[in-house]
Amino acid sequence: MVLAIDDQRVAKVDTGSFRSIENIKAEREAYRNLSYLESPYVLRCYELDNPNGLVTRTMHTHDQEAPSVHYNGHKPPESIVKKWVLEAAQGLATCS
Repeated sequence: MVLAIDDQRVAKVDTGSFRSIENIKAEREAYRNLSYLESPYVLRCYELDNPNGLVTRTMHTHDQEAPSVHYNGHKPPESIVKKWVLEAAQGLATCS
């Protein structure tokens, strides 16, 4: 479950299910392995050791470009999708 803390940070907490708990554990480990990275394409994690979950930077920079924005049942514009794909590729390249 993702809960907004403010416009810069979110809290990710498990819902109590086995799968949810395991997902938080896996994400925590991934952030530990990536903690040395400084990249605008890799989300910053502020609290790795909080037993209640993780605190990370929000994903979006501009509300109209955020992946969570609904397009009233339509596909997002191709230019936005291309931008998201490029940013995801840049993030993956940073991690390798």
